[in-house]
Amino acid sequence: MKKALLLLLGLSIGTAFAADGIAFLPDVTVYNQDKHVVVNIPQARVFLFDNGELLKTYLAGPGNPKTPTNLGEYEVLAIAKNPDWHIPKSIQKSENNRKIVKYCEDSSYPFAVTKKTLISETPRKDADGYIIANEKGETVYDRKYAYSCEETYFIKFSNEHSLGLHGTNAPHRIPSWPSHGCVRMKTPDVVDLKGYVSRGTPVYVIHQRYTLNVDENNDLWLGIYPDKYAGTQEYTEEKTEQLIAALHQWNNINEQQINVESAEKWINEWRPKVKQHHEICLTCVPVAKGKKKPQPKGSLKTLSWTDGL
Repeated sequence: MKKALLLLLGLSIGTAFAADGIAFLPDVTVYNQDKHVVVNIPQARVFLFDNGELLKTYLAGPGNPKTPTNLGEYEVLAIAKNPDWHIPKSIQKSENNRKIVKYCEDSSYPFAVTKKTLISETPRKDADGYIIANEKGETVYDRKYAYSCEETYFIKFSNEHSLGLHGTNAPHRIPSWPSHGCVRMKTPDVVDLKGYVSRGTPVYVIHQRYTLNVDENNDLWLGIYPDKYAGTQEYTEEKTEQLIAALHQWNNINEQQINVESAEKWINEWRPKVKQHHEICLTCVPVAKGKKKPQPKGSLKTLSWTDGL
């Protein structure tokens, strides 16, 4: 990333609420002009920034471990309304060898929830004109259906990998890691995002398992997220060392002290087993078991811990 053109996110403030609560911000650098999209794979989140400040956060469904979403720096190449689905060759066999599914053609259309409406049914007859019944003696019908879909979009950001942000016919699987490489979103969310981006809007796809945020009380919040992709263990070890170093730096410059040894133990305990997300306040007063856990106060600000505080 070209540092001269970027603004450290740690200098900007913002809190966005996803469907399952506050979205803790990753440590990234973003353009200080216009819109900018960041996809963090471990969080299964899409972050929308405007002029260097967080504007919105969306739940997401990046690629699964067998077909991961390619990390990298991209930009929006095209935005298609109600697109057809060009089925990847790798899964055409499981889709009855079809190569394309037209918009709202049937319930297999993947970019929006499809409503199926019965428009006619007639008893099925054999060659002699007799009505056919099943093993239970029930009449077998030939049924015709009509399909209707909500408006949806495909926001393409890579020609090489045919990657994009798009809606889904399975919103209950968001957030998770269900896709074949693209980034799925709930369809109303991708419609909303489309209203903010255009051709040329930067899109960064990152893999950051830790977040380190400060709230308005100057309390420090640490988040840890699952490693869904193989081959990132060495990266995780390196980032863990950077994170621990940043916690020591925090103690050097802040009155609110944290127990770095306990924090490191918590990280090593949760890192292998976290399934969705896990956050903890490192500076809050401990609460008794069974009591309501503390929540971040006001807006969050991410610390640029990957480069040192």
